[in-house]
Amino acid sequence: MSFASDIHGNSQVGYGQLAGGERHAFLWHGTAQSAVDLHPLGYSYSDANGVDESSQVGAGVPTDGSAPYHALLWRGTAESVVDLHVPVYSETYACDGEGGGQTGWGIVRPSESQFVEHALLWKGTADSVVDLHPDGFARTRANGGGATSQVGYGSTSSDPPQSNALLWHGSANSVVNLHPPGFAYTQAEATAGEWQVGSGGVGNGLHARALAWRGSADSVVDLHSILEQQTRPNFLFSLATDVDELGNIAGWGFTTDGYSFAIRWSLVPEPTSVGMVGLALLSIVLQSRRRTN
Repeated sequence: MSFASDIHGNSQVGYGQLAGGERHAFLWHGTAQSAVDLHPLGYSYSDANGVDESSQVGAGVPTDGSAPYHALLWRGTAESVVDLHVPVYSETYACDGEGGGQTGWGIVRPSESQFVEHALLWKGTADSVVDLHPDGFARTRANGGGATSQVGYGSTSSDPPQSNALLWHGSANSVVNLHPPGFAYTQAEATAGEWQVGSGGVGNGLHARALAWRGSADSVVDLHSILEQQTRPNFLFSLATDVDELGNIAGWGFTTDGYSFAIRWSLVPEPTSVGMVGLALLSIVLQSRRRTN
């Protein structure tokens, strides 16, 4: 079997499971016949999670037992692999990459029985790593972005902890908390240009609602509220998983009668004034309906 996790232009990445059960990172260029096995020597397992014009990122499990996961970077072949792992972390994982930067997370172990996740940024090598973990958070992860901006979430040190969507611009001190009032939790999944997307939960049910931001908490747009205007289908929850520089957003939603839909939203600046940061929803496209059990 095989699974695709990201797409950029005519390139797709993910993993394939071989007949013997081994899991290998794969790169495709639009057809099954174009598949490139990215699995490098010295690893028992590998995944590819993100792709841009010239590189792919993911993680692998080294056969020498040095760590459960090492963040990996490829440039189109298994032989091109760059191990991004830094020994100060007990394991590392790369989730996305754009413009020469790679984002993900690493685990720090203050003691044998404790571990803390830190959002990380690399720029092509292990020794380029930047720890994005800001003060005031118990754990952080970077889910998306690249060299210019990075997004993810952090769990607060409060009791109980609260997940907050976060935006960085290359350093821990640059962090912007995107968490708006009224939400029990938020997290960001992807960024492009001036946009960030993800999800958040409100109310007792805490069903996820797809969200979009434009660089600040008060710029949030509740994308799920547009779905609620549909008389059919009736959406229970939704997630925004990717965005491009033009504000086209991909995601999915689940309905109260047991169906899931792929969804595309499009965002445009409101035309009422030059430079206005308000947003208007232009369109929603519901696609790929399937029955879930």
